[in-house]
Amino acid sequence: MILVLLISSAGHAFEVSVTRRPSLWNAKTVAPRIDPDYEKGDQERREFFEVTKPISIPPGAREICSQVLLQHTFGNTINDPPTLRSYTPPAHCAAQPWSLVVLRWHATCKGRQFDRISAVWLSGVEIFRTCTAEPTLQGIVWTVEKDVTRFASLFREPQLLALELANVVDDTYTGIYNVTLSAHFYGGGKPPRDGASKENYGGIADVIIPFAETSPLNGGYWFQLQNASDVQTQQIKVPRNAYRAVLEICVSFHGDDEFWYTNPPNIFLEANNLTGQIAGNGTFREVLVSIDGLLAGVVYPFPVFYTGGVDPYFWRPISAIGSFVLPSYDVDVTPFLAKLVNGRPHSFAVTVTNALPYWLLSANLHLWLDPAVEFTTGELLEHSAPDLRFAFTSTFQKMNGKFVHEASRALSYKGWMQSSFGNLTTTASYAYRFSSTLVYTEDASASEVQQESKTEAKVVVKSEAKDLVYYHRALKFPLKVSYNEVDYANKTAFVRAGIDQAWHEDLQEQSSVGTGRSSFSTLRNMQRSQGELVIPARGAISGVATTKQKYAFESSEGCYFRSVAASNYTFLYDQSSRRCSFTS
Repeated sequence: MILVLLISSAGHAFEVSVTRRPSLWNAKTVAPRIDPDYEKGDQERREFFEVTKPISIPPGAREICSQVLLQHTFGNTINDPPTLRSYTPPAHCAAQPWSLVVLRWHATCKGRQFDRISAVWLSGVEIFRTCTAEPTLQGIVWTVEKDVTRFASLFREPQLLALELANVVDDTYTGIYNVTLSAHFYGGGKPPRDGASKENYGGIADVIIPFAETSPLNGGYWFQLQNASDVQTQQIKVPRNAYRAVLEICVSFHGDDEFWYTNPPNIFLEANNLTGQIAGNGTFREVLVSIDGLLAGVVYPFPVFYTGGVDPYFWRPISAIGSFVLPSYDVDVTPFLAKLVNGRPHSFAVTVTNALPYWLLSANLHLWLDPAVEFTTGELLEHSAPDLRFAFTSTFQKMNGKFVHEASRALSYKGWMQSSFGNLTTTASYAYRFSSTLVYTEDASASEVQQESKTEAKVVVKSEAKDLVYYHRALKFPLKVSYNEVDYANKTAFVRAGIDQAWHEDLQEQSSVGTGRSSFSTLRNMQRSQGELVIPARGAISGVATTKQKYAFESSEGCYFRSVAASNYTFLYDQSSRRCSFTS
């Protein structure tokens, strides 16, 4: 019996062992040693990158100050607590208005190493989560920037900064990560909408409360969820004058669930006596957040591939979508504020449907405060959270089979809040759809999964007289993964693999508050990777791979396009433009 072996990236935080998880989509028990001859092409372009839109600098803005937050060498840190630093706002520009705040991660590494998950927190609030690049023998460098303006209220006060990067260095794994983390502050131009006033309803949150572990000393502030029955809870006390609330959910998946979207169902494992040997629970996962026992947020996560996932050659030098800046997911929970502003602590809880070890989760509760009142009042008028609709069909004979998962869920709530803005009613509604087809052929030596998840969010804010705010966001995450492995008598394996993935997003916002505003944006980010590997019983892996990506962002504020392809470290083409297709 031949089992499919999927090259996995197992070197994440908390893994003292570097063995990879057993699975039909498994991996070799060591990080791949890449053929040095193959890496010679990396000499001229050793900078790795994720294709994304450059951060938009407001017109007229300029960098007015910057500050190195941390410089550190991460050697054998697997059993160490996160690196801690005291953050103090930059004295020479802290009093000035900031139109933009950028977090910059710059790192180098040389040798042999797994990818590692890493995160940055300010006093427990997660502001950045990333996956490190897997190095080459000659060495690599990569720089990542993230717009962290939404966390500006944190940067204006002294904070405890924590950076978690659990790495293993020994005779086999020699790569040491040298990291410089810096913050860059921009002034001038049109400042972001911060501060509570009738001209600036919403804008940047005044207070951000972490929903996470209270101490970073056990490997970071994130919760570590081990299974579907693992529910992490925390009591949170909300300021009594809050008038708006958004929950930002941060998530990544590892170990047996790193490739959750390829896991076979348990019925298949039981029939083939594979229970306990191979990760199962099927291909469906969802993150659920509740407030005082009521479902408040749902995430159908984007399937991020880490930089060692499936075929390490795919991600050199073009990294996978979302790998260098892992996405977070916003849920407007303003209607719940009516219950939360009573001065008492309230229970927040998070769990993952069908989870296997392990998921890293945390959340940030962004709150807007009304300085004109001592406390706000309100009422949660409606809450609707029907049960998950789930369908599963299975057809298999021995190791060959087809497994189809379909799921959908709806969530909505409505409530009013009385503040100096008046009596405002917020209605939030969310719709989720998921489908997945997993096929095993050739006695499970060949596999293919086709999956798609959709999320639609609508938020409407009304006064007693008119509609004030309309927000609509639609996400679609199509995915196709194919993997075929042939094992030979000399224990050499030949692998052919392919990935097609995309992040599609449509966003529309309208507001009649103050001077009013209207904006829209669309994103079509599509990536295709194909390659072949030869994995000998001993010695270096060799192979060929090509990754092509098209990134198209259009909005009322500007546009950005990039089309890029690389094969075996050689760029086939790289074209970019800021011209909008809807302009004449």
